[in-house]
Amino acid sequence: MVDFEKFQEEIKKYLKENEISIFPYQGRDFSKLLPEMEWYDVENWKDFFSIAKKEGITIVYEEIIDFSEDKIQNIKRDWENSGNDSEFDDEFENIFVNFEDKVNEISSVSYSWIKNNILHSITEQASWLDEAYQEYGELKHKKKQKQLIQRSGGAELPESLKNEKPENIVNQMLEFLETEHPEMSIDDWRFQEEFFESIGLDRRQNTHRVLREKVLRLGLKIMDDKEKEMIPGLIEKCVEWSLENKQSKPTQAIIRGFLTGEDVNLSTDNFRILHAKLIVELQSLK
Repeated sequence: MVDFEKFQEEIKKYLKENEISIFPYQGRDFSKLLPEMEWYDVENWKDFFSIAKKEGITIVYEEIIDFSEDKIQNIKRDWENSGNDSEFDDEFENIFVNFEDKVNEISSVSYSWIKNNILHSITEQASWLDEAYQEYGELKHKKKQKQLIQRSGGAELPESLKNEKPENIVNQMLEFLETEHPEMSIDDWRFQEEFFESIGLDRRQNTHRVLREKVLRLGLKIMDDKEKEMIPGLIEKCVEWSLENKQSKPTQAIIRGFLTGEDVNLSTDNFRILHAKLIVELQSLK
């Protein structure tokens, strides 16, 4: 849980040492008046204020925001407007109680400064608020998925999959990838279609699509974790190969060709990460 008092004290001390004043304000949403650049790396807040100092900023605005009754009512109205379905109401009440318990508690502390008519801001938000909104968002998604299936009259799942856990289907998917298409990666749309069609999941049917998406999310997570573990070792191999072949700045196409020869197929994102780190590593050896 965020210790707002400690967070504020650390910032006040840092700003005082750097001769930057704090101006408390409430209720004025500068972001509606000015374009905003949000600093998301809250843990490294000193970097945010260091930039402010370099830009000649002498005043930083501080806003402390409480979780208000108005926000509670907005959540309630949002749930009511999401459609009538009593199946999820008990779960919603449990989540809603968590929100009610936090009324008038500090939900966030924000600091901002203005340069060239651009608002630069950093916000520390209470972890309980993130967790509560995430839980509410997931429940609302479940409700909408059910409504979508009911409206479309989605086809039932194949008998072989009705009682099958998504985790088991993921295992089938990874085995299918390894045995049938080792040259592809799991994020290849052609592979996904072939696998799901082979087990009778039609993307045009909503009930089928929900299960497909769940299986794919799990599969992508497993493969992403596995690939990230491989990256350090692969970088070493790529560095060695690049030096042997006098490639000081190999292109993505060249490295992808090398990895293909090593029977390694990474997802697009992880390949980009590997290539970027490889270039940095090669430059450091010059």
